[in-house]
Amino acid sequence: SDNITWTGTFTPTFPNTEDWENTLTLGTSYTDVDGNPGVAATSPNYMVDDIYPENHDNGTPTISLNKSLLLWNQTAQLTVNFPEPVNAFSQGTNTCSTAGSGTSNLSTAASFDMDNATGSLSNLSASSCLGTSWTATFTPTNDVEVLSNTITLSDNWTDQVGNPGLTAVTSSYEVETYRPRAAISFTSAQGFSYDSKTAFRPGDNGTITVVFTEITPDPIVVNFSSSDITAPYLELSTMTSSDNITYTTTFTPVDNSTGGSHQSGSYTQRFGLPYNSYNDIKGNSGYSTVYSNYYIVDTKEPSVDHVILKDRLGVTMPDTFTKSDGTYYRCIPVDSDIQVVFDYIMDTTKNTISTNAADTYCRSETLKVSSDNFSTGTSGSCVKFPSPPPASSHDSGVTNQKFTLDPVDNLSGYTTYQVLVEPGVEDVLENAMTSQYTHSSAFRTSAFSSTTPTSGVFVAVGQYASSFRSIDNGTSWENETCSFFTTSNLLGITYANNTFVAVGNNGKIVKSTDNASSWQVSTSSPSSQLNGITFGGSTFDVVAGNYGYTYRSINNGSSWLNVVPPTGGSPYNSNRNLYGVSYGNSTFVGVGDYGKIVRSADGASWSNVTTGRSPYTYGDNYLRGVTFGNNTFVAVGYTGKIIRSTNDGSSWDNVTKVDNKNLYGVTFGNNTFVAVGESGTILTSSDGTSWSSSSSGTSNTLNGVTFGNNIFMAVGSSGTIVKSEDNGTNWSSLTSGTTNNLYGVAFGD
Repeated sequence: SDNITWTGTFTPTFPNTEDWENTLTLGTSYTDVDGNPGVAATSPNYMVDDIYPENHDNGTPTISLNKSLLLWNQTAQLTVNFPEPVNAFSQGTNTCSTAGSGTSNLSTAASFDMDNATGSLSNLSASSCLGTSWTATFTPTNDVEVLSNTITLSDNWTDQVGNPGLTAVTSSYEVETYRPRAAISFTSAQGFSYDSKTAFRPGDNGTITVVFTEITPDPIVVNFSSSDITAPYLELSTMTSSDNITYTTTFTPVDNSTGGSHQSGSYTQRFGLPYNSYNDIKGNSGYSTVYSNYYIVDTKEPSVDHVILKDRLGVTMPDTFTKSDGTYYRCIPVDSDIQVVFDYIMDTTKNTISTNAADTYCRSETLKVSSDNFSTGTSGSCVKFPSPPPASSHDSGVTNQKFTLDPVDNLSGYTTYQVLVEPGVEDVLENAMTSQYTHSSAFRTSAFSSTTPTSGVFVAVGQYASSFRSIDNGTSWENETCSFFTTSNLLGITYANNTFVAVGNNGKIVKSTDNASSWQVSTSSPSSQLNGITFGGSTFDVVAGNYGYTYRSINNGSSWLNVVPPTGGSPYNSNRNLYGVSYGNSTFVGVGDYGKIVRSADGASWSNVTTGRSPYTYGDNYLRGVTFGNNTFVAVGYTGKIIRSTNDGSSWDNVTKVDNKNLYGVTFGNNTFVAVGESGTILTSSDGTSWSSSSSGTSNTLNGVTFGNNIFMAVGSSGTIVKSEDNGTNWSSLTSGTTNNLYGVAFGD
């Protein structure tokens, strides 16, 4: 219409034409209106094709799977070969390098009929842009068994120009993706059980049944035997089946008596069938690993694992303890418990574990503690315990394993005992112990023989919580050769109300009401270091090395109350560690670090005399001991420090010191003050103001001093003991029988 754009109708040459390379060419014979010749031009390539794919050689497509049987978790490759390319491009070409853009004539959704496929297709692709071979991944449906399956290529595919093609069908294939399921059950011929679990003992037997679930047409399981089943502590016979679906066999427990000291592993067992240990007839392994209910196997007779010795604080005392000199020793307080721990759970219903609750004769009871080799027919040969003894857990989750023997009366002091367990005790599966058990290590109670002192007793305490006693004014000393504290030292001791009370590391407090012949453990702070103790009015009072705390007892040392440190002070207060405490004129006085001094009228509430902080009223020396005599308190400490108070500790005077040696203890007796300390230092004074030095005859440190029977007695490092019978003027060395450090000494009458 404008002599610029021209159109015409092109009619290809048909029929039976298939030409993939065609163009239209414009020559140069045309001119514009001015006669100028035109420029030649060529159209893009186009295809001329009216031949259907079926008219080609091998005109019918082929479709196939590379597997005829598909199992669980398998895939197959689908291959389709067409007689000619099936990509549709805007302009036809017979080379990929010159092909224009285009889209496929195939899709997994539209080009394939999957109604009889039992699965799905994915990843459809061609070998090249003009390829005739196409592949896809076939994934079968899970948990089915279908014998005959096919995939159909629909007839809606076309060649590149849209000529329709023919349909094609794969050969039949089988989908077998159902995995067999298993269920395990078992029974016991004897029917014995414990803790809701079937239990097997020596001579017992049972039957196990395994039932498989499969679906038709192939419901059977093959390649399955007894060896496929995990059965800890059991021996299985050959598995049999009449239909390859239900299998059974019998089993018996194996001997597990050598399986270690504890039976915990055999009390929580079960049959197991791994999923990959069997398969169905087509080759699918099991769906999952399955287990039975739990069972117990115990063919081991019970045994005693160990014996525990515990004091009244619940502290366990080891069988042996090594001193610094390499020797071993152990003893227990007379109010201790003995705990017998078996290897595993014991029976508590048949009374096979028994003690004698009637008297102190050794009879037929199965748990015994004796001090005379379990003699029969003799009163006092066995300790009397409540029966049956209470049972409790020991190892985590193991009940009725530990039996506590709590003596009806205290054990005898200075006595060696042994534990015996007779045959016949039974565990929860009624296995009986057949051999007698005797605890390999006998144990002794603390501390000395029960000899009664004729004129009072001196008692020294120190390292490893050992105690030493003299009933002849220090001439000889009974050496406590064992200890019931393995890591604690006793640091101080006092006497009142016919009771010795000693204190030490880790909050330890012990007392004796029989002249130190035996000791009992008292309750206390669980961790405080207790440095000093005194008695006043009706109260025992203890000072601690932990930030000024004190502890008091109003029932003769049976129980203790924690008392908080005092507050207040100018310009401010510090709760310093306290080391020494004394009582006089109805007043308690405690002393400690940095010149700290506190006082109390009742031991229940305290007030600061000094704050333990600058300005230091009486100096910043560490005070380590304090005593009372002649209406005067005297305190001593580091670098020879001595201070005194004549107004019940309200104010103090500094005393001219003798030398710079540290002083650790001070006492009063027979109108004389005696202080002891570093390098064997001994100082004496009649008034607490003027002091003179005496020769102790030792260079060892002296830590504590006391007075009794007109004798001053001092103790110190490496077992040093010295005494004076002339008010501290002359001193003689005594043999203690120990190299342990001694920290405190007291006299009781």
